Order: sequence, then structure tokens, then C-alpha cells
Amino acid sequence: MPFDRRALELVTVPAMYRNWVMSFMLHWTFALELLICAWALALGFRRLQPVAATPENST
Repeated sequence: MPFDRRALELVTVPAMYRNWVMSFMLHWTFALELLICAWALALGFRRLQPVAATPENST
């Protein structure tokens, strides 16, 4: 968008339900987005956990 005003769609979500929100929520790309977000949250929470004191890193 910063350099080109043409629309770009990687995947077209067809209107299969009367409510457009349901069409997006039940499409396979929404599951992929949820998987990516869950992965990012898991990586973030793993970094927040304190490292146990071991002989190599204790002072």
C-alpha cells in the first residue's frame, strides 16, 4: 500500500454464509492466523519464564 494503490488478495474468502463474519471465521485461513498467534504467544511466555539456577550460570 505505501507505493501502490492496487488491492492485493493472497486468498479470496467466498461469501458462503449470510453473515460475512462467519465466512471469515470458518475459512481455513482464519485457523492459520490463530495458529500463528498461538505460536507467538507460546514463544513470548516461554521467554518470560525464569531460568533455573545451574552451576554453569550461577554466580
